[in-house]
Amino acid sequence: AGRGQRSTADFVPHVLRSFPSRVTVVQVAIGSDMLGAHTLALSRNGRVYSWGYGPACGLGSTANVSTPTLVTKFLGMDAGELASGKRTAGEMEPLGWGRHSHQRYRQKVSNRRLGLQLLRPRIAKVACGGGFSVVLSSEGEVFTFGLSTGGRLGFRTKFRAQLRPRRIETLSEGTTDIATGASFVLLCSAAGRLLSWGDNSKGQLGIGHLQETHEPTALGRVCPAAFMMQSVAAGDSHALALDSSGRVYSWGGEGGPMTGQGQPLPNQMQIDAAFQFRLRSLPHWWVRPSPLRALFGVRVCLVTAGCLHSVALSHDGALFAWGAALQAGASAGSGPLAADRHEKAWVPRLLSPSPKMPLLHISHVSAGGWHSLATAKQSCPIERLAPVGVPSGDHNDPIVGFCDGYLVSRVDSIDGFDEARIMLSCCAVRARLALPNGADSPTWVALSAQIRRLVGDDVEETHDSDEPGSSGDGGTLMDIVALARERPRPAAMRARPRRMTQRSAMEVVQTSDADEAAGKAR
Repeated sequence: AGRGQRSTADFVPHVLRSFPSRVTVVQVAIGSDMLGAHTLALSRNGRVYSWGYGPACGLGSTANVSTPTLVTKFLGMDAGELASGKRTAGEMEPLGWGRHSHQRYRQKVSNRRLGLQLLRPRIAKVACGGGFSVVLSSEGEVFTFGLSTGGRLGFRTKFRAQLRPRRIETLSEGTTDIATGASFVLLCSAAGRLLSWGDNSKGQLGIGHLQETHEPTALGRVCPAAFMMQSVAAGDSHALALDSSGRVYSWGGEGGPMTGQGQPLPNQMQIDAAFQFRLRSLPHWWVRPSPLRALFGVRVCLVTAGCLHSVALSHDGALFAWGAALQAGASAGSGPLAADRHEKAWVPRLLSPSPKMPLLHISHVSAGGWHSLATAKQSCPIERLAPVGVPSGDHNDPIVGFCDGYLVSRVDSIDGFDEARIMLSCCAVRARLALPNGADSPTWVALSAQIRRLVGDDVEETHDSDEPGSSGDGGTLMDIVALARERPRPAAMRARPRRMTQRSAMEVVQTSDADEAAGKAR
């Protein structure tokens, strides 16, 4: 937790006092594996701070770091700004340690001997995996550091770990997004292509086989030619991608429920044989990106992946999740319906809006290893009907000027201390719930008990004594609509009277004749 001691306070949120002052953090990434956990924090001015498991912190040492420390040295070949001054042998930074982790086998290697130079990039995004880290600069450069097992660093090295951030030189085009899994990396290039490297034992690289790669490898094009990939997400052993049209693609995880495809699992003996004999082309769908058919017609704006679950957020605030039952929002439970609940997690299920989260608009969501977090704000369906730019009182909120009351969560709540308030237009809701003959419906009668009317700057009390079929203010439905039409409109909404042309005059005459004919027919 960025502190030297451990206590029960780590189970609740607390301010990280050991973090450098006057530093504004804009992003945080956390990674962990069996060896330890580490954290990266990105500041507003593009600097990276790290703490936790030593080899994955990029500070040039294998010792664990207990407090946030600035990462100062980034390495690259044949480009960048050289460090000023001459360096002595004692100033040469170690890049890694040898085959054995004992101190007596430590190897010090000169950066100049390897042809590396010091760079000063401005970092735009950070990501953490299992024992390694990846950072993306504002110029589209990718730097990796940490354990090198399974090719997760994106380049070949004889060291067990890269202790300083090192740029991947084999990337020929800029990068727009990065994502890290347990031991693999996904990358979205500026041209809309997908690249991956690292462990591939469950098809998470999406390159058609199960063999690991040590260098960035391009995936085949799966989205239509008119679109391009714009973001990626990586779980423990599966991956997600989102194209510019809002369509979601998934692969990896041996076709498990975290992919959201709902297809049966493959034969495990075939998978073992393909891995053992190093087959380079497999017929299974999950070794290549596949469109998520359950979300066809839904325009998704954000995808994120956890250890065994995935989450997607649409443009209109709908939240979908799939994968492990508990992490996907489906409680396992017990009894005859437990199996049903588990089956629902194989395909995306709608979490919000739902009876458990009514009238909430999800703005952002993030999936952790075994949990998910979402930020939301109160939402009112009447917002879509409100006119734009209508001032009301001292506020420029169009909803306040359009609505004439609000719904409270409790009838006996004190004004100003309601559990929840929802602004609404009583006229519009009442007209929508009216019976075919124009009378008030029982639904409106029950709902009006929890509605407070706004009259100017005053608030009327709840009308609990209204008679069924009455409006609560002594008028009929049409009277209420007429009163709403007679309300003075703001100056911004008043339209200038337009000159009646000959064509419009003819239309008025035709309309009057039609109305007269309809009246005679009655």
